[in-house]
Amino acid sequence: MKGEWRKFIESMPHEVIFLHRDEFRKQYPDQKNVQLPAVFRADGPEPQLLINHIEINKAKNLLVLIEIVNRFLSKQSMIWKNME
Repeated sequence: MKGEWRKFIESMPHEVIFLHRDEFRKQYPDQKNVQLPAVFRADGPEPQLLINHIEINKAKNLLVLIEIVNRFLSKQSMIWKNME
């Protein structure tokens, strides 16, 4: 894991877990139709897709990937606050 990515992950207010494709498919067989890579929210019985493979693959470098993740997490944060 690159140093800049590691710092970003460690700065997040959420627990972050990385699963390889085979691990993800084994742990979540009902998600077999989801194309990877992807980012999920996993605080319920089934993971909720937050960032799909199309958005992730738009990242041409690490800084763009971090921007994409931050943008989607910001949107989710607003949704979670509105649900409270």
